[in-house]
Amino acid sequence: MTPSPWRVFWGLLEHDLLITRKQLGGVLAQVLMQPLLMLLVFGKVLGALGYTPPGYARLLLPGLVALNAFFAAVQNASFPLAMEFATRTIENRLRAPVPLAWIVVERIFAAASRGLVTAVFMVPVGALVLGGLSWRTAGLPAAFGYAVLGSLAGGAVGTTIGSLASPTRIGITFSLVMPRCCSPVPRSSPSPNSAPSPGSGRCAR
Repeated sequence: MTPSPWRVFWGLLEHDLLITRKQLGGVLAQVLMQPLLMLLVFGKVLGALGYTPPGYARLLLPGLVALNAFFAAVQNASFPLAMEFATRTIENRLRAPVPLAWIVVERIFAAASRGLVTAVFMVPVGALVLGGLSWRTAGLPAAFGYAVLGSLAGGAVGTTIGSLASPTRIGITFSLVMPRCCSPVPRSSPSPNSAPSPGSGRCAR
């Protein structure tokens, strides 16, 4: 008797989630380092030196959480998938008694779960760096919904990249296809004739 597609789907997803739980420490260390450094530099250091406006770090953290949800899902979908194509271990997954679309959707959901987990872990890490959060609880459900959508979009993009790029060129393809993160420092360069702000002279001395 052939199992139902839903049962096979949940079996594959449960297997990937089990691997995620075993590799959770490595996954978090891999994807949280860059957002943590960005938050520390642009949110704390430059704010203390007067280069960013007050409250800028509070606006930076939600953006980093959303960015982490998307890029973590892209990374965790594209790189493992490209390696599975190279080692031909993808054939074991393709032998599952379900159409190919179910396997693709499962891969997207598995990558999205990793992206969502890293985004959730980014919140307490950011609160620890900034010394607390002042978010409204009424907006948390909407924020979580957007994080889920961003993770699913990242999983879809990562699955596409991983299935098209070869393992030897996946890094180059990832850096070319995905937009680079722009500097989060606000562009408020004063004109040459404008007077310096009261706090700008502290760093020029």
